Amino acid sequence: MDGVSEASTVTLRVPAADGGFLYASAPQSRMAFTVSGLETLSLLLYADSPARYLLKNLRVTPCPGA
Repeated sequence: MDGVSEASTVTLRVPAADGGFLYASAPQSRMAFTVSGLETLSLLLYADSPARYLLKNLRVTPCPGA
């Protein structure tokens, strides 16, 4: 994932294998992460106030042996 928020803090929500979610600040440059134990994937970018996030690139690749 590669992107940048403009003028506001943007949060990234990623599903976890236990049914919950993991939260982190949305990346301000290229970021790679691994998600395991899921059949589907959804990513949510949100902010508590009006915000803008420029998503430059998003790539999803299967893990070897998955």
